[in-house]
Amino acid sequence: MKTIIWKLLLSLTLFACNNQKPNMDNFTSRIHTIDLKTDLFNPLGPTTLDKHLIDFNNINWKTEYWKEDKSETYNATDLEVLDVENSKYLSVSVCPNTHDSFQFYVGLGSHNKNPENGQITRKVRLYGTATDDPEKTKEIIRLFFFRDFENLNRQLKKMDFFEELDDGYQNIKDE
Repeated sequence: MKTIIWKLLLSLTLFACNNQKPNMDNFTSRIHTIDLKTDLFNPLGPTTLDKHLIDFNNINWKTEYWKEDKSETYNATDLEVLDVENSKYLSVSVCPNTHDSFQFYVGLGSHNKNPENGQITRKVRLYGTATDDPEKTKEIIRLFFFRDFENLNRQLKKMDFFEELDDGYQNIKDE
């Protein structure tokens, strides 16, 4: 009888742990648009998965891509979210796929602030999705917000790795 009770308690505990919603606090977002100077972002403030997906959907990525492509500025719209809790960030933008199509690309990076001087250092790895279908990118965003970095990295490994680079950090309010 004791064994059955312990198994039941263990099962209930595991069930409760597996059905908890992840902590989605401590996310903040910002956006770069093609009318801004390179690397300059407009802070959007605290965000949630739902709000960030709305922000993503509010961008006409196709129009923005072709406007930027025509201007030849290489200054595409970029939507970014920072997970303050673990100093990781995810950026989403667009770039050429073929001569007559574009693709989303995502960047997964680290965002570290030096406590002594306040300097922010960032490193990001960029990956091409090889598609203009926003659903693939939205799935990456969801994995980031759920902090499911194991599955996120698994998905990124399936994509085209572009490069790893140091990333600047500027906001309009900081200028």
